[in-house]
Amino acid sequence: MQWLIGLLLLVVFAIAALSMIKYRVSPVLAILLLAIAWLIIAMVPPADILNTIQSGATAWASTVVIIAFGAWFGETLVKTGIAESIIRTAVEYAGDKPTIAAIVLFLVVALLFTSVYGVGVAIALGVIVIPILMGLGIANEVVNMIYLLAIALGTYFNMGYFFVDGPVFFGNRINEAIYRTLFPTIATQYVVGLIIGAVYIAFIVSRGKIRKTSSVNVGISREVRKLPAYTYIVPFIPFLLVMLANWPIIPAFIVGVVIALGLTHFIVKRKLTEDIDVFVRSWVDAFPGIAIITMLWISCGILIYASRLSQLQAVLSPIFGPVLPYDRIVATIFGIILGAFLAYYRGPGAPVGTGAVIVALLQSVGKVPMEYMWVVWPRGYFDPTTSWDVWVNGYTKTSQTGHFKYILPVWVIIVCIWGIIAYIMCPYTF
Repeated sequence: MQWLIGLLLLVVFAIAALSMIKYRVSPVLAILLLAIAWLIIAMVPPADILNTIQSGATAWASTVVIIAFGAWFGETLVKTGIAESIIRTAVEYAGDKPTIAAIVLFLVVALLFTSVYGVGVAIALGVIVIPILMGLGIANEVVNMIYLLAIALGTYFNMGYFFVDGPVFFGNRINEAIYRTLFPTIATQYVVGLIIGAVYIAFIVSRGKIRKTSSVNVGISREVRKLPAYTYIVPFIPFLLVMLANWPIIPAFIVGVVIALGLTHFIVKRKLTEDIDVFVRSWVDAFPGIAIITMLWISCGILIYASRLSQLQAVLSPIFGPVLPYDRIVATIFGIILGAFLAYYRGPGAPVGTGAVIVALLQSVGKVPMEYMWVVWPRGYFDPTTSWDVWVNGYTKTSQTGHFKYILPVWVIIVCIWGIIAYIMCPYTF
């Protein structure tokens, strides 16, 4: 009977994954229905089903708050002109040589996304960066790869985003101390990823058919004052406060917002009432961009709670137990396979997706530190169902096939090398 239930759970799991991959069903709906179906198939009592939905939906409330504050900080950087000014300066130094400009913009975007995140910021910066790259004659699919790879690398290193994905791995014990411990490993992976990405972009762009252009269109649709160089430190203030002064993440974001407004107040000659307006509008405008990820977190929270119930563990553990990693080498290979090949369309390699089940099983078995899995299992940054991927694909007019054409080869290389770095550097032992 247990094996029959387990088989039914796997079938429903496969149907949910297929519905997202082939039929483009919303991950929010697919994962929510998967969780409820599992609870029913495992014959969980109705009262426990209701409690699981309630507990799972509210479990990540603190994560949603951090997502909101991080998105608010990002919107503030856009509205004060700091992010835009950084990009404008980078373009001016890069000149009109396609390869150099592409690499410089790739590095600048990857640097900015170490401190900001969210689809709102991705769009705000994308409408500047993408037209510049296209204006250099670079093919749309390559532009798509450059911009999304930059976002992926920056997001992986982003301390704020650590508190977005982190609760899936670490639960309520997540804190800044875990990030500080993993920082040398993550920082090394980030720098190596930038180097690989820059070399790959140089190779692709230099071999492509580039139209000759007499000058670079900076792509800024409105008159934007170029800000002094000292304002360019603002995106990294929250990171510095957490890492050097041991601040919690939310106060660090608040200080970052205040400093961004303060430094640009006299430069752009805003009135105090206008500062307050930017302060409020940045908060309000941040929410549409995080609405989908918030709903996705609620669905995943329910699925994670469901997969931790004894009734489901009893049937899932015998099936998944033999294939779960048990030592450092196997865990490294396991993470590489998940992150490089199975993290798309909210599949088993996407922890904020159907991969939440694998995370829950890893936690219940307890053979591998979840801190180690964090650095060997990169999340689904190129999932076509992710909000910013959807927008970038649409903006660059890139098909699903084109989305993976240039990204997948370099991402597989990066994930494999990241796994080796984690194997060597990660301080957690088992």
